[in-house]
Amino acid sequence: MATTMTAEQMIQQSVAKGDTVIAPWVPETAHDLDLASRATGDSVHDEDRDVAEYWGTTADGAEWRVHLTGAATAARAVVRDLVQQDRAQGDERPAAKQIAGWLSAAGEAGDGGVVAAIELIGQREATRVYAAARGE
Repeated sequence: MATTMTAEQMIQQSVAKGDTVIAPWVPETAHDLDLASRATGDSVHDEDRDVAEYWGTTADGAEWRVHLTGAATAARAVVRDLVQQDRAQGDERPAAKQIAGWLSAAGEAGDGGVVAAIELIGQREATRVYAAARGE
């Protein structure tokens, strides 16, 4: 069984290699990378390649970059799980309202923007759920 690197290990490897680290999207890693990139860099989701890109600088000023693949696929699973949870409780409205809110937030971005908004929010929801489970 392969061991998944932590966000910190990925950042350290990126700095050491001077290159982008590429790994599968995992909620814990995405959450930690999101926090790190907010502090010193940024992040973006490339819908066409299904990659969440994170970047920033370390306390020493070294630049790092990590790409997590499969982010949209995981986000779609979050949306699907929300709908299934509502159905299991006999009510489809909470997930429908949440998804409708995401669509409204996408505004005039067009179909591609709507999909990207749902995927991005799905990623954030997955990392939020993970953070809540950790008590953060």
